[in-house]
Amino acid sequence: MSATAPEPRTYGGWRLPKSPGIMGFDLLSSVVLLGACIVCIFTLLLGGFLAMIAMATLCAIVLAVLVTKDRHHRSGLKRIVNRVSWQQARINGSQHYRSGPLGKTRWGTFQLPGLLANTKLHEYSDAWGQRFAILELPTKGHFSITFKVEPEGSSLVDQAQQHQWVGRYAAVLKRLGDEPGLVAAQITVETAPDTGARLRRHVQRRIDADAPEVAKAMLRDVMESYPAGAASVKVWIDWVNANPPAYAAQ
Repeated sequence: MSATAPEPRTYGGWRLPKSPGIMGFDLLSSVVLLGACIVCIFTLLLGGFLAMIAMATLCAIVLAVLVTKDRHHRSGLKRIVNRVSWQQARINGSQHYRSGPLGKTRWGTFQLPGLLANTKLHEYSDAWGQRFAILELPTKGHFSITFKVEPEGSSLVDQAQQHQWVGRYAAVLKRLGDEPGLVAAQITVETAPDTGARLRRHVQRRIDADAPEVAKAMLRDVMESYPAGAASVKVWIDWVNANPPAYAAQ
C-alpha cells in the first residue's frame, strides 16, 4: 500500500473589486460606450456612413484608453491624469512639502501633508502607565488607533496548526463586518532580514561567567548561526472607529 503525499493547501477567493458595467467594463467605460453608440447613431443620420465610421473610430480609441490597464490596474486615462497633475504641481512648486514657521503651510505650523493636515493627535496613558495616541479626523468624525502585535512564527509548527491559525484569522476578518461603529481596519505586516542584534543582546545578558565552556561555546554558536535566513516581523493593526472612545470623549 503506497501513501500519496497530500497536496499543498492554497488560500484563494481573492478578487479585485469591480464596479458594475456592460460586458465586464467598469462604470466609466460603460457610460462612454453608451454615449459613443448614441453619438454614432446621430452622426449616421446627419453626416452619412463615412462620418459615422470616422466617429466610431475616434470613440473606439477613447474607449481603448479607458479599458486598457497596466499591471497596477490603472487605465490610460488615470495615467494621463496623474501625469498632468504632476506637471501642474511642478509648475506651481507644490510637489515639495515644507512645514514650520518658514515653510509653505498655513499659519506657520508643523502640519502634516495631504489628508492628514486636518487631523488631531491625542495622547493618553493606559492602566500600566504606558503612553498611547489616538488620531482624530474631525471632518469625518472618525478616531483611529494603532496596535502593535507580536504574531507567532511558523517555525517548528505543524502544518495542521498553521491551517488552523489561518482559519481563525479569516474568522476574525469576517467578524469585523459586524463590529458596531467600525469604519475600517487594516493589518500591516513588515518583514525584513533579521540582523541578529537582538538575539546577541538577549543571550549576552544571560551568559553566566561561571558557566562551563561547553555551554558558552554552544550559546556563541547559536548567536552566529540562528540569525542566518531569519526574518524580523513587525505587525500593526489600524482600527478606525466612528464612535469616540472613552478617552477621547472626556
